[in-house]
Amino acid sequence: MPKGFSAKAKDTRLSAVVAVDPGFTYSAASSSVQKTDIPVLLLSLGQDTLMKAADVSETGSNLANQLPSSHHVVVAPANHFTFLAECKAKGAMILREEGEDPICTDPKGANRAGTHQEIIEQIARFLKLAK
Repeated sequence: MPKGFSAKAKDTRLSAVVAVDPGFTYSAASSSVQKTDIPVLLLSLGQDTLMKAADVSETGSNLANQLPSSHHVVVAPANHFTFLAECKAKGAMILREEGEDPICTDPKGANRAGTHQEIIEQIARFLKLAK
């Protein structure tokens, strides 16, 4: 690891953390994670479509159970890309033709605008901005 990578990085201005489908949580050291002393909301996008790199449950990195004060919510149907802006009508087709990531392709039954609203509501409740 680069010099200073393991340095203390606590920012006292933060009173809570929200992580939407966080990736590569396998790299977090348990000893460091367990020292987290602020509430953390972990939002997983999808259940059957959850990317392994973003799985914070017991079947993945288990980050949700290691954090002392975490709240884990699964938003489904959705996938890792559903949090992105709504796509134009031809977006998925153009991306497919260009060989790009399927950022406009949501799982069956997903409604991107509805997912965005649910994410907003979950965050607002967690941060006590709404009931």
